[in-house]
Amino acid sequence: MGVTEQDPISVFRYALKSSESQRQYPGRLKVFLDYLNLKGDIQDQAREFARKVKNDPKWFQESFMNFILYQKERSKRKEISEGTIGNYYKAEIVL
Repeated sequence: MGVTEQDPISVFRYALKSSESQRQYPGRLKVFLDYLNLKGDIQDQAREFARKVKNDPKWFQESFMNFILYQKERSKRKEISEGTIGNYYKAEIVL
């Protein structure tokens, strides 16, 4: 098992430059992983996510686009600001 399969959260945090990003982005990632209905804590979810992406990269693309569409709908209902959506893009780019 490779390092990314063992602990993808460490790899995710390593890719983040600032300490503030390292603090905030795991929470944003958790929101996305919860949206995907992945079970367990963030470590378990991240491992399952990495496995799914490896087996079906198109699944990630479709899942992320659906997630963004969901967030845009939330923005239209004034549940979140439009700026929040951009923060999810930034967090997922690290993936």
